[in-house]
Amino acid sequence: WGAGFTAQQVQIQGQKLCNIFRADPPLLILGMRYNLRSVFSPDDDITSDLPVQFLTFLGGESDLRGYDRQSLPGSQVGALSGATTSFEARLHKVIFKRADVFAFTDLGMLGRARFQLDRPVFASPGIGLRWESPFGTLRGYLAGRFAGETKANDVTYDRALRLGFTFGEEF
Repeated sequence: WGAGFTAQQVQIQGQKLCNIFRADPPLLILGMRYNLRSVFSPDDDITSDLPVQFLTFLGGESDLRGYDRQSLPGSQVGALSGATTSFEARLHKVIFKRADVFAFTDLGMLGRARFQLDRPVFASPGIGLRWESPFGTLRGYLAGRFAGETKANDVTYDRALRLGFTFGEEF
């Protein structure tokens, strides 16, 4: 009856949007978001015993836009720790009268142990358009993906481009 271990998930996240020059309407909007999470347990190796909602997977619109949703780590065994940060710069209706142009860089790392991050650093730079439709915000983007230096026995990660669309979701 019940699990033979105890585990707690710790997470710190946030985001900030800044209207540069305080213009009305805004001309340049800078955004930053971050997410740090890990699982704490007095036991050392609990990855195989944890329910999937305790494990960390990266990829997709919410963290690394150049990677498919929850495709990292490549081993498909979730990580105990993860960290992501995203930076975005958006020109508000400067180039197009009804749409914003934006550029971004997403970065992330995963860790096999609690409160520890391992190589590689996953990166996802990209560009996109944002349109405030009468029904909600529509965003389309093209994002690249690559992984920094990997360990000798680690999974290899490809470089590729990913086209993505979101509806209703902001930065």
